[in-house]
Amino acid sequence: MQAGILVVWTIGLAGALVPTIVILKLSRLVISTLRDLLSLSRAIGVAAEGIDKHASAVPTLPDLRPAARQLADVASAAGQSLQSIGRQLEGRPGTR
Repeated sequence: MQAGILVVWTIGLAGALVPTIVILKLSRLVISTLRDLLSLSRAIGVAAEGIDKHASAVPTLPDLRPAARQLADVASAAGQSLQSIGRQLEGRPGTR
């Protein structure tokens, strides 16, 4: 009787070994993922502090719209001049 109990107990223990190993492996994976998330959250915290620091300076920046409009006007004029030169060169020999 005692030998039969020992056999059944050993078979049950061996049968429980595989699910136990699977559970331990999955637990290790979860813990590793949680550590990665902690590391990522720390990096995001540093990035958020940097964004906050630099974004707080935005209201103090000068209005750049007039300079941007002026730059666009100059670029447009330069483009028109280049188109005019291109049209003049089209009729000359040695050009495409």
